[in-house]
Amino acid sequence: MWRKALQSLEEWHGRPASRRKPLVIRGARQVGKSYLVRDFARRNGLTLLELNLEKEPDLARLLRPPDAKTRQRVLEAHFRQPLGEKTLLFLDEIQAAPEVFSRLRYLHEDMPDLRVLAAGSLLEFALAEIEHSVPVGRVEYLHLGPMDFEELLFARGDGAWVELLRAWKPGDAGVQAAVEPFHGRLLEAVRDYGWVGGMPEAVSCYAQERDFLAIERVHRSTLDSFREDFAKYRRRVPLERLQRLFVEIPAQLGRKWVHARVEPGARAEAVNSALGALCAARVAHRVCHSSGNGIPLAAERKERSFKVLFLDVGLAGAQLGLRITDLAGAEALFRVNEGALAEQWIGQHLLDLRPAYAAPELYHWAREKRGSEAEVDFLWAHGARVVPVEVKAGKRGKLKSLRVFMDEKRSKLGVRFSTLLPSLEGNVLHLPFYLVEELPRLAEGLG
Repeated sequence: MWRKALQSLEEWHGRPASRRKPLVIRGARQVGKSYLVRDFARRNGLTLLELNLEKEPDLARLLRPPDAKTRQRVLEAHFRQPLGEKTLLFLDEIQAAPEVFSRLRYLHEDMPDLRVLAAGSLLEFALAEIEHSVPVGRVEYLHLGPMDFEELLFARGDGAWVELLRAWKPGDAGVQAAVEPFHGRLLEAVRDYGWVGGMPEAVSCYAQERDFLAIERVHRSTLDSFREDFAKYRRRVPLERLQRLFVEIPAQLGRKWVHARVEPGARAEAVNSALGALCAARVAHRVCHSSGNGIPLAAERKERSFKVLFLDVGLAGAQLGLRITDLAGAEALFRVNEGALAEQWIGQHLLDLRPAYAAPELYHWAREKRGSEAEVDFLWAHGARVVPVEVKAGKRGKLKSLRVFMDEKRSKLGVRFSTLLPSLEGNVLHLPFYLVEELPRLAEGLG
């Protein structure tokens, strides 16, 4: 299945050897990191030499020789073939051997022609406990999340729809007329993505077979695999607390996070520490409050006031017990949990709109002044601008909070996502869910 991250790997691959640093792909379990590397090697005719450091931790010894010539001889002896210009060395599950991080710099300095990719989950834990120096400035990172809506369309053979979406722009009557006949079917696909989600194994079941029972089994298996990972956090966080958090995050989607709902009587700091562990593992993402007066949004964030997104909307629905038979359309999906899944749907896509080399982050805004409360679901940074984003689960819904923010901050552009056809009304861009990935392009010429 085609992933947009291939474009980032192609750019890295095409650089001169002196500027092609080892690249570490970071992301949660089962988002397709290993598949991405193998697909990239295949598409570019590279000889892939793979070391899985979780299955065979002792393989880290192959990188221990201090001089380049000995290290090359050891690797060639292990793989029984020479290292050449078309060789790609892939260090999978690198978190299982964190000392390898310090050796990445020497691979780059001593063997610059060798292309080196690494991938791992739980890297934040490994790096926090590493006793060796991390090669700051000598490695690069690529952040990978679940597959997005457009990637799902490509996977199921509807790439022509993606090209249609990429052509839409406000005021173009011809393109608008071309999109309208597909609006209903695109919303059905939006509904399907909301239930299937973007975990590659689930998308594969959906694209190839439409076997909804198999997708439910994949969801359950994936959730179970994350729970099994909790044992790796035990030195930091009690296992029972992590398990309660894992269940509670989907239940609190779309709301200001309340620690007491997770474990009544527990100290907020203890629950927050456990939540931090899940965020470090990319199972969850904090959406902190920001005053939204300018870029960077992080400069005005309030750490104690935040919402939480789950890794994936399909997994969130599965955790809530949602089944495809419960849904008659996109609006039915997004009415679940008072529209919380609609916010999750858009939120995880906004996280992915950042460059692949930038760690995902997202913010929201709220004014809690008595008698004049207002809340904007997300603040999205585009260039030097702060763009407020509202998510409406159905076709109706006022935009009072969006207007309040835009008036107070003098914003030139606001965005509302719903199930309506796309349009531009004044300085508010109304977009259906299926156009979320076109937001950067559309915002470029507005406001």
